[in-house]
Amino acid sequence: MKQKVMITCPACGLKGVREVETRINTATQPELKRALLQGELQQFTCENCGAKRQIQSEMFYHDPKGKYIIYNIPSLKRRYDEVEEMIDKAMQEVQEDTTDYTLRLVGLYPELIEKSQIFDHGYDDRVVEIVKLLTDGLFAKDRPNDKVVARYFFMHEGEPKIMYITDKDQILVDFNENLLKFSREKFDKINPKPGQGHFHLVNAEWAARALSQS
Repeated sequence: MKQKVMITCPACGLKGVREVETRINTATQPELKRALLQGELQQFTCENCGAKRQIQSEMFYHDPKGKYIIYNIPSLKRRYDEVEEMIDKAMQEVQEDTTDYTLRLVGLYPELIEKSQIFDHGYDDRVVEIVKLLTDGLFAKDRPNDKVVARYFFMHEGEPKIMYITDKDQILVDFNENLLKFSREKFDKINPKPGQGHFHLVNAEWAARALSQS
């Protein structure tokens, strides 16, 4: 499903209308899934200055085989009053019974891609977020002068990693199996847990709250 949006080039300020995908069903549109995971979807090239950017737009990503839906809503934290209505509207197009689905909210495309990789490789994103939070301490100890901009679960050559994006570089860090085991044990003690059939925001803030309760 495509939608027309007004785009302003961040480099030169030129405005223009572009068509962007706002819905993906991976069962019927596998080519869009590939384009998204490869970072090729929603790419914008300015006709005036040639600057390239990824358009940040709404995306409802449905994987019937994996039984998960990821809903990307830009500026999510500033739009909580709109989210419930947006979810209700988007879910009207879903024909499958989603009571046993994993349903997630994200606010950026990299977060959507990360969640898809996590689920496609059989991991639980709730546990992964705890692993990432624990890995942050090790990373800060090894690289105390680096400012972390973002970090994501990332499959590299078939192996799970955590990619740290800093103010200086991009660094791949091992996805520590001992931390994974520890995180699973911690997760088992968390109550209540984000369950199936309802949308949840599972991120670093969630992991910090979860660890404080375990």
